[in-house]
Amino acid sequence: MKTKSTPTGSIDHPVDPLAFALGSGASFVARCIDVDAPHLQEVLRRAHAHPGTAFVEILQNCPVFNDGAWEDVQDRKTRADSSINMTQGEPLVFGSPGRRRGIALEGGVPALVDLADDDDPVEKGVVVHDEFYETTAYGFALATLREPDFPLPVGVFREVQKACYEDMLTQQVVDAIAHKGDGDLHALLHSGDTWKVDA
Repeated sequence: MKTKSTPTGSIDHPVDPLAFALGSGASFVARCIDVDAPHLQEVLRRAHAHPGTAFVEILQNCPVFNDGAWEDVQDRKTRADSSINMTQGEPLVFGSPGRRRGIALEGGVPALVDLADDDDPVEKGVVVHDEFYETTAYGFALATLREPDFPLPVGVFREVQKACYEDMLTQQVVDAIAHKGDGDLHALLHSGDTWKVDA
């Protein structure tokens, strides 16, 4: 990306926000395109309803700083070949008629599979999308897909049910009170090592 601070282009390896979210333990991770309003609304609705940490990356062009950065996946004419819509329980297939391809995992590494229009993708080894894997390995594999070698995945990468921090904290307090009683603030402040400073 060429910017005012990188006029000849950025040479640093970028931080992948989806991989960062997955590595941080987010239990809902997704990617959307801003111009696909119905899909964006559905994903944001699911993220809001999800109990726990939800992360949604929204691909959006900025006419000042990154104009055209997501043009291939936003343009209806090129979207079918440059992105892949991940739908739960459906094989990872993309491309226009006559140019269909799928994503397979060979030794845990994503690979492309050429498909005829009448091929059964699953029989050809194409992965069936499952956003409910407990492990993050599958989500990480999809998050690594980038153009020009692969289409850009769009949709929910991961949704798992995990205990939320606030629920666990509340339970921890309830358990402590059940074990030790309500407690006494005065007794707490005057317990252990205390000292008095004379004026």
